[in-house]
Amino acid sequence: SFIYIQRWKYCLQSTTTILDAVCEHCTNLRYFECDAEIGSTEQLTSVFTSSPFLETIIIRNKRILLNINELLEQVKLIRLCYLELEGPMKFSSEALDTFLRRSKPPLYTFVLINSQCFEDEHLEVLLQHLSGTLCKIDLKGTHKRLSKDLRNQTRQVVKDFYYKTMDRAA
Repeated sequence: SFIYIQRWKYCLQSTTTILDAVCEHCTNLRYFECDAEIGSTEQLTSVFTSSPFLETIIIRNKRILLNINELLEQVKLIRLCYLELEGPMKFSSEALDTFLRRSKPPLYTFVLINSQCFEDEHLEVLLQHLSGTLCKIDLKGTHKRLSKDLRNQTRQVVKDFYYKTMDRAA
């Protein structure tokens, strides 16, 4: 397991140093949690590539916009059960589709907090690939609204579905 939480002030350099050390010395992680300022997806890609049996990933990167398309397209995590992303991360539905097709993870929980990019196409990809395994989708503080029909469809497939935009609950 790896848990790193920057408490008082975010420091990009310390995160870089720690993630480099994790890559080098902590292969085959099953649990990864990082609440810190992450400046590059290259570091995360290296950590996830060196730990293909990750079961839980929690990333909280609240200040720096991260485009994780390349990360999703490169890593293969066949045992991923829990994925939580918080902060201004950007990824396309195509990159999510590629990740889910390649990994075929038994993902049962997907949590996304303060997403600026998540929209109907992303939710459709999740439902398409994970309809048999996904038990919980938690979307808090999304910037874009999801269609009512798709939300209703999701509630029929996923027993625990929570959705709240930046302005109000739906």
